[in-house]
Amino acid sequence: MNKIPGKRLDEVMAKIGDLTNKQKLNLGRSLLECLVEHVHTKGNAHRDLQNPDNILTDIQDHAIINFIIDFGVGRRNSHRETIDSLQVQDTFYISRYVNTCLESYLNNVDDKKLSPALRKKADEFLLITKDWDQVENLSSQEILDMFVDIYNELIPPAETMGLNF
Repeated sequence: MNKIPGKRLDEVMAKIGDLTNKQKLNLGRSLLECLVEHVHTKGNAHRDLQNPDNILTDIQDHAIINFIIDFGVGRRNSHRETIDSLQVQDTFYISRYVNTCLESYLNNVDDKKLSPALRKKADEFLLITKDWDQVENLSSQEILDMFVDIYNELIPPAETMGLNF
């Protein structure tokens, strides 16, 4: 994105003035939704690319960050092998992505803040998502469901932070 002429998003937001967290979140989501629509018009497709399902919002260092979590994007193609490879790629990259996110979070959190049961669940998830033999037996949805279950125990829901959407 840095090759597109124009100002950076943070420069534009600074020019607009103070925005609430909710306004920043909505602006970021709107931009990502426009990007998804643009990708579709260029002939790229995904089995289940939907908004906001493929947009993950996180808060890091008191800043709201939006991510597109869509690893199965591929060129439209009538060949069946391409579709099968996208599904495998989707599962593989989602497992790597959520593994990295969780590992990074756990490395930066005080272990005293985690219950032993939650730490055990998180460690088991990390082991599963590092082992391709175990990952290939799961669907990307199963991996995401396990991750979301752990994530919801680690991070308070958005409602408690005033980010109702």
